[in-house]
Amino acid sequence: MGPPVAALQRALTAVGVLGAGDVHAPRCSGQYGSATVAAVARLQRNFELDVPEFGVYDELTAVSMRSLLDAPEPVLAAAGAALGEGVNTAP
Repeated sequence: MGPPVAALQRALTAVGVLGAGDVHAPRCSGQYGSATVAAVARLQRNFELDVPEFGVYDELTAVSMRSLLDAPEPVLAAAGAALGEGVNTAP
């Protein structure tokens, strides 16, 4: 809850798995609600992460998220295309 969750929500939006309107972006809600759970689960499923529970932001998911955020824009665009969504690379 709070700033760490809001940062996660901005990152999920940046990689294209959370719609900006889902959490009142750019001022993300900071609440780990149903939209955030669904976005984390979408990321985990689409990247075939072997996690104990979908929707829970664990260390494996954090590592995968960091690798996406650190990737060059063409890789992010490909990730968004694989998810069937556009990718917003703006901060």
